[in-house]
Amino acid sequence: MIQSFNIDNSGTAKLHLIGPGKGATDLIDIVFVHQIGGDPKSSWQSPDSPSFSWAVHTSKAIPEARVWSFGYPMGNKIILENLAQDLAQQLCSLRIKDREAGVISSTDIPKIVFVAAGIGGVITLLWCKIIRDASKMSIWEGCVGIVFLGCPHGKNQDAYRPWARAHGMLIDRFKDIAPENRGQCLDVDNERIVDDMEDINNEYLEIFPEVPPSLSVINEDAGLDPLAPQRDNGIFPVVREGTDNFKITRHQVRWYAFADPEDSVLQLILEKIRQWISSPMKPRESGLRLLSLDGGGIRGLCSLMILDRIMEEVQRVENSDTDGASIRTCLPCDYFELAGGTSTGGLIAIMLFRLRMDTKTAIHEYKTLAPKIFRGSVSVLMKYAFNGFIFDGKTLENEVKEMVKGRISRGEAQALSGDIRDAPLRPTIESLRHLEQGKMFVSAVLRPNNEPCRLRNYWPRDTRPRFGGCTIWEAARATSAAPFYFPPAFISDMEFWDGGVQNNNPIDEVDAERRDLWPLRKISCIISIGTGKSSKVKSTGLLALRTFKALLDNLTNTEIRHQAFIEKAKSERIDYFRFNPTTGNEIIGLADYQLMGKLESFTEQYLETPETQQELKKCAELLVKRTYH
Repeated sequence: MIQSFNIDNSGTAKLHLIGPGKGATDLIDIVFVHQIGGDPKSSWQSPDSPSFSWAVHTSKAIPEARVWSFGYPMGNKIILENLAQDLAQQLCSLRIKDREAGVISSTDIPKIVFVAAGIGGVITLLWCKIIRDASKMSIWEGCVGIVFLGCPHGKNQDAYRPWARAHGMLIDRFKDIAPENRGQCLDVDNERIVDDMEDINNEYLEIFPEVPPSLSVINEDAGLDPLAPQRDNGIFPVVREGTDNFKITRHQVRWYAFADPEDSVLQLILEKIRQWISSPMKPRESGLRLLSLDGGGIRGLCSLMILDRIMEEVQRVENSDTDGASIRTCLPCDYFELAGGTSTGGLIAIMLFRLRMDTKTAIHEYKTLAPKIFRGSVSVLMKYAFNGFIFDGKTLENEVKEMVKGRISRGEAQALSGDIRDAPLRPTIESLRHLEQGKMFVSAVLRPNNEPCRLRNYWPRDTRPRFGGCTIWEAARATSAAPFYFPPAFISDMEFWDGGVQNNNPIDEVDAERRDLWPLRKISCIISIGTGKSSKVKSTGLLALRTFKALLDNLTNTEIRHQAFIEKAKSERIDYFRFNPTTGNEIIGLADYQLMGKLESFTEQYLETPETQQELKKCAELLVKRTYH
């Protein structure tokens, strides 16, 4: 390990070595970036205890890491892009010297953690504006975590709004975050960067689609009202995906310094850094993995069976990388960044992604659920004649509530007030912190104008939904409210029909949603799963009950969407897979739960064909892919 060396002197800012690091098998760097008005040494010392530097303490507490402090000069006006350029240049020169000394090879990507106070956080993130070559890119690819220490300003809040938003947007990809809740503020004139903030955000997402995990420590003692009610466990309750937030109150000038090595917040930061540097590296350039789930009533069972076989293949690939040692059960929510479902596909998306079930558990739940929902003793025609629909929807509502009660995580259940069966579709912070992957939405149609609507377990990137949110069971009812079968669902006095009325194959919606969430990110694969199709032409006799089903199925044709998307996938060079078994001459309706055995048989036959098995293996390889693009 190199003990010391001179860093590039071309810029106005400098990188100072605090701790040389020792005993590590892999190179690890921790870089401190100080607040405006600070310096590389005293910024990390408390006025109450000037002999204690927590940057120095970090080098002792984590001796395997080299610890650096980035220092930059002050003036009446500073250009943040220049400082970001200096930081990038210093670290690139550092990597060159590491390779020349034989510390790392030309292909190694060492781990790096940034600790940034105040405007230092913006300097760190602005790096994306000037990354244009492989050497700078490789440094960011090694970033395994960022610690932000922020402070909301009590004066001129409107002027500081862009900096507050920059902090939230660049890390969490949320656009609409209140300025008083975010703290990257600057009292100098950098209007051009303010104007470019949206471009900065987009470029950051393009280059670093997998945002590094981060920890934010916010000082609330800055002349503002409390940011939000504080939970007993000390977790700052404003939800920011993938980011843990903590509040502190420090009645001192240098609130981002610590006077005591036993300080609880300091201990938290060190523990987080240890966790980050000990975790396996995640590829920053892995492509998006998307899942689309068709509607189809009880035929959703075949969708689950297909996905179960895909996950078995994923398990096989994962085990092949562990020298035969079996790993934990692979969950779909860990292998797809986004899933969208309509009707029964929406219900499956809720089970797998919101409730985090494995596929075999979901199949068991589905087989139990379907007969209860669709069983009836009264004539179908009689029910339709008197009510306008066959099923009242209450059974579906109650069964989903019970499923939520049995499957919601213990941490979220403890945090919820009221009946846990009314858990929200968009989870609370306690569970969201563990859901960095696996976004999901269900499709519905908003009446009376038949407006397409997506009910999500996350905030969309650019806009907030027109209503505050809904429960899991409300989302299940809304996406399953198929005309003729169920009455419409109501959420906040708004009326919803099954999304399959307009689009029973949500592939286009999944594609549109990923463009909104990750407009510049590459795609690894898109998997679309159907609910089976019959080769027999339906009777369309006007007086037959089958007419109603035929009319509904005409509205919910899935293969037309599939064929259209094939052309789009070809033009954009997307690996697109479609699985949809045939049921021969057997017509299995949305509510024909008595035919689930036949459906299983048809699906098993489909899964055993060589063509299907080959496609399943291709999917698994893409879902597990660990290399950089």
